Parts: sequence; structure tokens; C-alpha cells
Amino acid sequence: MDLKDRGKTQEAIVAYREAIRLTPNFTPPYNNLAIILKSQGKSDEAISLYKKAVKINPDLWITQTNLGETLWHQGQLDEAISHYREAIRSNPDYVRAYDNLSSALFQKGQQEEANALKQKARDLEKKTQNIPKNQ
Repeated sequence: MDLKDRGKTQEAIVAYREAIRLTPNFTPPYNNLAIILKSQGKSDEAISLYKKAVKINPDLWITQTNLGETLWHQGQLDEAISHYREAIRSNPDYVRAYDNLSSALFQKGQQEEANALKQKARDLEKKTQNIPKNQ
């Protein structure tokens, strides 16, 4: 459990900023700090951090998706779509990216592609539900 999960958000912010300062090419602190800042309504700063992380490593599918979601909430739909596509390129089995891309495309009026992506997400969900869990 990290500081944020223990209700020590301010301490977590300080720790993530220090981690970024000390290890600027290590990406998890960027994503984690951005999540906190977004939850505090600081979307512009969160977007900046997400962008720095994906510049370091474009294959961070969760960060690409988080960035897409934050951009979409800021009204930057086309840029959000681009990041959802990057997330899928990095991890073709990431259901959340397909769902988000489908919804974004639907909002843009691209129903055919949106429906195909929604179906792909449902197919992936079914596939992962059939994977046996370790006991």
C-alpha cells in the first residue's frame, strides 16, 4: 500500500515529485502523480506529466489511456483518440482502451468503427474470462 492509499496524498505528491527529480527516466511516478493531480482537478498538470511519461516510453498503454481520458475530459477528443490508438498498438488486448476509443469515435459520429471496436472489447473480455485463475 502506498502513501496515497493510506490517505497521505500530500506526502505522496512530494515523494513522486522527488522520484521524478532523482530518476527522470523512470516513468511510474509520472503516471501516479498525474492520477492524484487529476483527482484534485489539476488536469493540465496531469496531462503534462502523462505526456512526459509517454515521451520517455510510448509503449505505456495504461498511461496512454489515462492521458486519453484526461484529454477527452478537457474537450480534446482528437488527441484523446490518438492516445487510445497508441495504447492499443502497445497492448492489443487492453479492453479499456478499446472501450474508450469506441466511445470517443461514437461521439465523433464514426459509428461503424466504434461498433467494431466495442465488439472487439467484448470479445477480449470473454477471452480473458475463460483464462483459468491460479488456485
